[in-house]
Amino acid sequence: MNYLYEATDPAGKTVVGKVEALDEHHAHGLLADQGLSVVSLGIGRAVSVGTVKRSAVVANDTSTAPAPLPHNRLAVPSSALAPVSATPAAGARITFSGSVAHLTPTAPGDVAYTTPPVVQPVRWLHRRVSTRDQLFFFQQFAALARSGASLYTSLESLAPRTPNSRLRKAAEQMAAAARTGQTVSSVMEQMPDVFPDHVTGLVRAGELGGFVEVALLQIADIYEHNIALYRGAWIPKAMALQAVLMVPIIQPLFPTIFPNMQYGLYMELVLFRNLPICALAIGLIWWAGRRLQSPKWRLRRDTWSLRIQPFGNLQRQGAIALFLTMLKRLYQAGLPPAAAWNGAAWSASNLAIRNHLLEAGEMVQRGSPIPEAFRHTGLFTDGVEQLVMTGHQSGEMVEMLGQAENYYREQTATATTRARFAIFRLGLMAAIIIGGLSVCWLVKAYFYQVFHYTDGWVQ
Repeated sequence: MNYLYEATDPAGKTVVGKVEALDEHHAHGLLADQGLSVVSLGIGRAVSVGTVKRSAVVANDTSTAPAPLPHNRLAVPSSALAPVSATPAAGARITFSGSVAHLTPTAPGDVAYTTPPVVQPVRWLHRRVSTRDQLFFFQQFAALARSGASLYTSLESLAPRTPNSRLRKAAEQMAAAARTGQTVSSVMEQMPDVFPDHVTGLVRAGELGGFVEVALLQIADIYEHNIALYRGAWIPKAMALQAVLMVPIIQPLFPTIFPNMQYGLYMELVLFRNLPICALAIGLIWWAGRRLQSPKWRLRRDTWSLRIQPFGNLQRQGAIALFLTMLKRLYQAGLPPAAAWNGAAWSASNLAIRNHLLEAGEMVQRGSPIPEAFRHTGLFTDGVEQLVMTGHQSGEMVEMLGQAENYYREQTATATTRARFAIFRLGLMAAIIIGGLSVCWLVKAYFYQVFHYTDGWVQ
């Protein structure tokens, strides 16, 4: 187990840190061997030293949305290092300023803890990180975290066994960060080409609520869902590609249908003109798709994608369901409404939806009730808004959020089925339209040559 401690060294200086031990007695012995006098000691299961216990955050928090955290300076109250059952210091609150997180100390004797700099990631490695690579990584990471191992121990064990070179390097840097007391999410957000921002947001929400292992399992479920969605999609893709390649292969036949059996000319046109032009066109389409993935075009792309049905509906339902899942868990963890809302908003995969949620989060930060924030987004159905209103009035917000989450998960499952059929239909339509036009053109050219030859022979 991980034990967070506050102690004094022989010189009387306050020391804050983390120690791995079998039990509390073992932890006291290890610290005594280092010449430290323990002031407070508490269990920190699967949480790094830089992650503050959620029980130390009280209801008068005025948190804003946590921006990506490359560094964070935390003023950690001694109550945050006590066992979970301890009473937090009155008025303790966590706030975010830009990309820096602060826990405001209110009790005498509070100490400050500053995390060391993040190791800069290696951005140019050989293999890209596929969805399946991410799935296997997070499945194992979640299993190790759920077993009770610390994040550092889990990552240290997992990194050498990760076959993907980029993901392995990322795991090594995450382990180094966890060992020195940094949050894992602060390292992940520096690697957007490896970890999408909503995946980093999920891990950050887990760190805020103290349920990192649950967040990791949720990430694995997301990747598994994506693989299931596109399973079998190679069939319509192959059909569409076959139809596209039919054009450069058949086009040289259109003018003459080889009246003089010029096979050499045909191969020359296909290999040195038509296929290179086709490859260039496919490359430009691929390049345009990659450009749309860049941060500059991300908002516009996500806004457009919401208008393309049924894929836009799938993105909408999935993002809202994930937001409600994280919001419910952060409420259960005891975070105040503003911190829970903004922590959950960063888990939305669609940037346009996330911006709506963060805008509503500013209202909650200013004191607006949660039901008003739900109405302001314009993302939720009337039934869900009524559920939230009932939860707000009755004090059963967690239960009502759970019902709303179940509703949107059912909607996500329905949208997934429709999107899977749409993928197959689009591939089939592309094959029929492009292939059909090519065949019609070929038949027209063939009969034109036949009739032209017959007319000339008759004359």
